[in-house]
Amino acid sequence: MTELARQRSRRKLLLSLGGLTVLPLGLAGCEAVDGAPTLVNFSRDFNGEALASDLTTIDANLGDPILLRVFKQERQLEAWVQPGGKGAFKLFRVYPICYFSGKLGPKTKQGDMQSPEGFYYARSNHVRHQSQYHRAIDFGYPNAFDRAHGYTGSELLIHGNCISSGCYAMTDPLVDELYRLTRAATNTPGTGFWIHAFPFRMTQNNMNRYDDSQWLAFWKQLKSGYDAFEMTKVPPQIRVENRHYVVTAVETA
Repeated sequence: MTELARQRSRRKLLLSLGGLTVLPLGLAGCEAVDGAPTLVNFSRDFNGEALASDLTTIDANLGDPILLRVFKQERQLEAWVQPGGKGAFKLFRVYPICYFSGKLGPKTKQGDMQSPEGFYYARSNHVRHQSQYHRAIDFGYPNAFDRAHGYTGSELLIHGNCISSGCYAMTDPLVDELYRLTRAATNTPGTGFWIHAFPFRMTQNNMNRYDDSQWLAFWKQLKSGYDAFEMTKVPPQIRVENRHYVVTAVETA
């Protein structure tokens, strides 16, 4: 089966699920991994009023600060929200990723078909009402780390549809909701949101599975950011020094 045929097959499978929005892990085609959370159920049909109402279940509102966390192996995207812009972030949704291209490991050059891994910060200009695949959220690749390593590429997105060439495809209904969340979070000038993209949930058991990977040293840097957020539920401060991510945990006020 060609790559295009595989992508079309996945798209047909998702559409055949009808009103269901959450793919069982078996249907998503990924093996069981350590530390995976329970998926959060929500309506497949985008509804702005329902979104605002659902946010109130975690005492949050549209426009509150958000963090997106992407997990390749699990094919999941988490949306975390900081209610009222204070204190710890709370998990709002776990969205199924319909498709991504490439394999575990970062994007390093234009045309390698890899989906990005790393720590990215997006602003209002990265949130697109229209794109080739419905709506889109631009990672802002390459970031400072990528540039320090000479990595190349552009237009790395979270977008609609269920096909991808180096991006994360969410289907149109789900990217509609992500668009609404991210657009609201960047309405105030100068504000933005983090996108943390991981190869898998970075528990020690999962790290041990890949201890012979060429990317292990890089993934250990990502794990430091993963662990910092898991500990405080606030996105850590992240900078790049000597071509490495340097992570400082941020405590809740």
